[in-house]
Amino acid sequence: MYIPRGPERVKAIISEFYGLAPDQQAKVARNLAQLWDNFLEVFGGLSGFWASPLPEQEACMDKLEVAVRNLEPQKGSETGFQYVTIELMRLYLAFLFVGRTDHLSVALGTLVVPLIDRGREMAAGSQEVAL
Repeated sequence: MYIPRGPERVKAIISEFYGLAPDQQAKVARNLAQLWDNFLEVFGGLSGFWASPLPEQEACMDKLEVAVRNLEPQKGSETGFQYVTIELMRLYLAFLFVGRTDHLSVALGTLVVPLIDRGREMAAGSQEVAL
């Protein structure tokens, strides 16, 4: 169904993330946290996603795919972090969607999950300062 574009795509996006400047990596973390929180709000988590009708699942994945295609020309630019963010989320959800547990899916999850946590911590820290 939503199989990522192959192992080289996963390796490339992980490499692209690590090639970003630290401030751009921080933006990826914040944006991933927002995307994940939105996913949780819409579906209530992975079990809610899997329990939702197939057209809703496909619509979610299709939106990410369209965003990746639209943002791909930004790779390597000042706003390239947006492409990296969406592609990381798309691949992560795609792997979860099909239940992959191989080395690449674990490597991707090992990157994405801490980034989501980091983004949440950064958002909480900036809210505390704003008060």
